[in-house]
Amino acid sequence: MDFLQLRYFKKVAELESMSRAAEELMVSQPSLSKVVKNLEGELGTSLFDRKGRNIELNQNGRILLKHANAILRHMEDARAEIRDATTRKAGKVTLSSQAATGLLPDILFAFHEVFPAIQIIVTHKTSLLQDGSDFFLFASREKLEDPTVRCLLKERCVLAMSPENPLAAKEELTLDDLRNQDFLILQNKRSLSQMLFQFCEEAGFTPHVVMQCDVQSAVFNMIEHNMGVSFVAEKSWSIPHSSNIVLRPIHHNGAYRYIYLRDRKDGYISEPARLFDHFLIRYFEKL
Repeated sequence: MDFLQLRYFKKVAELESMSRAAEELMVSQPSLSKVVKNLEGELGTSLFDRKGRNIELNQNGRILLKHANAILRHMEDARAEIRDATTRKAGKVTLSSQAATGLLPDILFAFHEVFPAIQIIVTHKTSLLQDGSDFFLFASREKLEDPTVRCLLKERCVLAMSPENPLAAKEELTLDDLRNQDFLILQNKRSLSQMLFQFCEEAGFTPHVVMQCDVQSAVFNMIEHNMGVSFVAEKSWSIPHSSNIVLRPIHHNGAYRYIYLRDRKDGYISEPARLFDHFLIRYFEKL
């Protein structure tokens, strides 16, 4: 049994069609059939049930497919690790981000200055479902007891407003202070928006939303023009120091959120990914 046999078997097993598998692998169908037949002879059992011109993976085939997937994945990991050993600090890292997007430009610029040969590919996500990225950055109002994630930051959530807003004269706000405000929010599914609606519900009212968008700079601009207020994360929103925006804390024990990092669940973690991981942890420690 060799890697070529396993790769050919995997393709036939996934498609359950010898002709389609031969076409995708760019080999002749007789040659592919011979590879599968030899593999069955070596294992001493059939891997497919033949039903006329069609084939269907049987129980033995499903067992082999499970191990073939693992073996081929380990082989890809071995190639990646060998590539890391020879190229050292070069390669790419993939990051899915659902939070702290305001900090990403600074993070990526600072990382590039130290490791210019490593490419970072960022995908912005709106759900908490992780894809195949090396890392997933997300926020939660809850303190998670989950061994698969690491907490990078606990930050206070505050109300951002123009100095012209009467609430700017107060050192600390109550939930009732939010009752008659015009709110500028990000998408409803984002953790800060959800927290705002929960707080207002506790106080017995629904917030008056005048704008909903997914661009932080647009929210900042409207706040500066006193067109509304916004519930923001004190550190990860990265409000420009030059902006004409006042931040006021809210008197509530739950006015905090957590930024978490989840690694890819399985497979080899490349050297560039390890470097980015360590860099990200140090970056948030400084915050």
